Amino acid sequence: MTRKRIEILVAVALNIIIWLYVIVSPVLTHPIDKPFTLQDYFRMLMFPLTDCFICYLNYYLLIPRYLKYRRLWRFLALNLVTIALLATLRVVLFPYLEAPPMPPPLDGIQPNAPGWQIYLRDSVSLAFVCVAVSGIRLGIEWLNTEENKHKTELQLKAAELKVLRNQINPHFMLNTLNNIYALINFNPQHAAEAVTQLAALLRYMLYEAPDEGVEVQRLASLCEDYINLMRIRVNKNVDVTFDSDVPDGHGPLVTTYLLMPILENAFKHGVSPTRKSYIHIILRCDESIFYFCCRNSNYPRQNNEQQQGGIGLEQVRKRLELSYPDSYTYSAGLSPDGKEYSTEIEIHFPKPASEEEQKAKGTARE
Repeated sequence: MTRKRIEILVAVALNIIIWLYVIVSPVLTHPIDKPFTLQDYFRMLMFPLTDCFICYLNYYLLIPRYLKYRRLWRFLALNLVTIALLATLRVVLFPYLEAPPMPPPLDGIQPNAPGWQIYLRDSVSLAFVCVAVSGIRLGIEWLNTEENKHKTELQLKAAELKVLRNQINPHFMLNTLNNIYALINFNPQHAAEAVTQLAALLRYMLYEAPDEGVEVQRLASLCEDYINLMRIRVNKNVDVTFDSDVPDGHGPLVTTYLLMPILENAFKHGVSPTRKSYIHIILRCDESIFYFCCRNSNYPRQNNEQQQGGIGLEQVRKRLELSYPDSYTYSAGLSPDGKEYSTEIEIHFPKPASEEEQKAKGTARE
């Protein structure tokens, strides 16, 4: 049920309660041992009607205009003036209506009590109405504020994710074009193949990749295409493995460009032109857990290049925080001897409902 429906239901329930109180109150407050006429009923309506007036005055005017915007002193002053006027109206006007004697109230004030006691009693009852209706209206306003806050957070996350996506594409293009440029000089045929594979990847990124995420099977295929693209530029001394075990068909959705910066970093800093190198990648997924691990040998570049390469990995952390808050673990860093760099990501998804649960939900909705 949405917040708007809750607000409407609360408003309808409040109006029903108020008017039931107005209609029934004269009957309930009349002495049982006294005759009760229609004239007496209309005389006694003065009390619930004044309660009703101050209730509506606060709910639709004073609270939205003053209390909601923290103009507390104006809110209190206007309520005190209203309570004073309505209590005075009750005390002064009621005897002239020739109403029957009132029953002894619960607080022990007798009908023939001094006027100031009756005035105090009526003021307290009116103040209680103000406090009750203020609590109800502020509760509704709090629910609306929380809903608007949640919507704003979702919009900000979506906007930030789009910014990150626009940053990743140029970053990916820069690294890949540098690799193809290096291939042109010593292996033009492989460079042409790399351009073809790059065009296929870019076609997917520009026209096919969904903003909400991609199925794990498709993500594994993208990773494999990128790894094959990078294999063209590395020599035989580099051991590149990709171990993938993902479900066929529909599975959980994962952020489309989540793994690209990690793969770029592995091929940029994990490959040596003269020494044996390795890049070992593992991708596992079931209905509730996504696991990715990349381990590569570490051959750091010059300091200026190493600083430029840190953009992509920082984006990985930001994307995880925005897309899977409190549902992921992320670790990245060097081994104690500094020879290996490893990155691990684990994302926990809600377990899908069983067929029986889905049928039960469908029946409940109907």
